[in-house]
Amino acid sequence: EEVVGLLQALIRNECVNDGTPDSGYEVRSVATLVDYFGHAGEIVEPHPGRQSVIYRVPGRVPGAPALTLLPHLDVVPVNRAGWSREPFGAEIADGFVWGRGAIDMLNLTAAMAAVFKRYLTGELPPLPGDLVYAAVADEEAGGALGAGWIAANRPELVESESLLTEIATPHVIPGGGLPVTVAEKGPAWRILRTTGTPGHGSQPYATDNALVPLADAVMRLTETPTPVVISPEWEAFVTGSGLAEDLVARLTDPDRVDAAIEELRAADLGMARWAHACTHMTVAPTVFAAGGKHNVIPDGGEVRLDIRLTPGQDLDTVDDHFRKVLGPDLH
Repeated sequence: EEVVGLLQALIRNECVNDGTPDSGYEVRSVATLVDYFGHAGEIVEPHPGRQSVIYRVPGRVPGAPALTLLPHLDVVPVNRAGWSREPFGAEIADGFVWGRGAIDMLNLTAAMAAVFKRYLTGELPPLPGDLVYAAVADEEAGGALGAGWIAANRPELVESESLLTEIATPHVIPGGGLPVTVAEKGPAWRILRTTGTPGHGSQPYATDNALVPLADAVMRLTETPTPVVISPEWEAFVTGSGLAEDLVARLTDPDRVDAAIEELRAADLGMARWAHACTHMTVAPTVFAAGGKHNVIPDGGEVRLDIRLTPGQDLDTVDDHFRKVLGPDLH
């Protein structure tokens, strides 16, 4: 009940991060945590309203490795029309708490806080090393006003040898076991822009409409598969996962993994998506914008692409794929 109540409060704070510096307003959830802990902690605020709060409980053994719990406070925007419940109501129904951030990751923000509070208040004896709780802002936009700012400007606040943060995998191990995730795919976000010549929408013949090549580029990028990558990390994970031997063999074979993923799709869509993401560079169009008026042919447009790299890939990999799919004249 304690964790559920805290989770509900965090959801209701509506710390929506739309990617702009003035969004998020995590100061609301920092106030909630300060009240919950009964202790002010160390608060940092790189931008008005964009607060993070850090606590440290000293360990009992000098020099023992420290552990940081690193949850975040912000959530992504919502399209209310797509919700059957109030996204920031934190309603309890069917045994679940419903709301934006209930999974990513305010559930763990609350659960980690509940455990940490036992050490902060002395209810539980200190661990051998320091225990740090750092609830940060701006994770959903890359962390420049949260963890990134702390690492660059106040690293002593979170100095530790180990760190626990949100889960990034489905429950794929037979018997309900949870895998240990040590890293995430690298982001290589891009913005693809096109230009054209404006004109009146009533006379589109032979016009240079910037939206048309942009839409074509999006279709090409989403319909062209990226190459399979069977990394040592993926092979080691699948081999030790406890999955069926035949499935392991197919998921680690560059020539058979795509067919295996397609078969998984019918039985476990979440697992199929995850296996695909772990074996491919992924390209997902997420924001599309062109034009500003119903009857004007747009002279410019852009699409934002969420691109994630597999181990061993870099920005040149992205450029090579784009030129292969869209042509050599990109700049």
